[in-house]
Amino acid sequence: MLMRKLTTFVTAAILVAAALTAHGWAQESLKGEWQGRFESGGAERGTFYLEVRTSDWRHNHSWGDTHKADEFSGLDANLAAKDGPAHFELRREAGTLAFDGNFRGGKGSGAFHFTSNAEFVRAMKGLGYSGLSIEQLLAFATQDVSTQFVKDLNDLGYRNVPADDLVALRIHGATPEFIRAIGALLPSKPSLDELVAMRIHGVSPEFVTEMKSLLGRNFDVDQYVAFRIHGVSPEFIEKIKTLGYSHPEPDQLIAMRIHGVTPEFISGLKSRGMKDLTIDQLVSLRIHGID
Repeated sequence: MLMRKLTTFVTAAILVAAALTAHGWAQESLKGEWQGRFESGGAERGTFYLEVRTSDWRHNHSWGDTHKADEFSGLDANLAAKDGPAHFELRREAGTLAFDGNFRGGKGSGAFHFTSNAEFVRAMKGLGYSGLSIEQLLAFATQDVSTQFVKDLNDLGYRNVPADDLVALRIHGATPEFIRAIGALLPSKPSLDELVAMRIHGVSPEFVTEMKSLLGRNFDVDQYVAFRIHGVSPEFIEKIKTLGYSHPEPDQLIAMRIHGVTPEFISGLKSRGMKDLTIDQLVSLRIHGID
């Protein structure tokens, strides 16, 4: 009986140790598949679209983004010009992705192996990010989320940013330089979601500066995003002003774009003697199909 209990105990200990070892390894490395292609213009254009995929019994993950070709080690014009095997690497602070596979006609696919950087994990823990999963570390590596990026966000007043938001900021190009420049122009500090929305819809510091100058006042982020979504550009406003509408309201400008009140439409009506129509009347004409 004693021997049976001892055997059971030893077996259990071995299983626990094996599980811990496997868990520790899983936190350090990850394997998956990749597909990639040199963007139009080939390697000479300097951009490479890469998609990586991982899967296990619990989850499927995929990331895809365009990178500069010179971000990779071993990825050059020769791979775009000829068919054959390839090995290249993407080395980031979060870890290194090693890619093996084949290229044909500028397109490639194969397997990759990601190895996380233990020093990065320790540094991120010191910044408040403990327990990062291997998938999060892989996302940090593909999008180049660095400790300096986190420190810069802290300096800008964005502390304890969730890991997924760090990746989203990097994906959409919300750099510290952009955040600093756009924040100086807005009436209030933008949220993380607002920063991403501005990058998605092209609300740049230059756009904000022009719109403020043309309309004589500042707006919140939602208004600037609405302008971009509906095509209310500085050029559109300038043309509207030359046609006699010197003080258009934001909602009127958006309504004009939604319903197709173009400068050409206004000029056509003026040429037919309808010179004193208000913006609301112009919109009403378009809504009812009068041209």
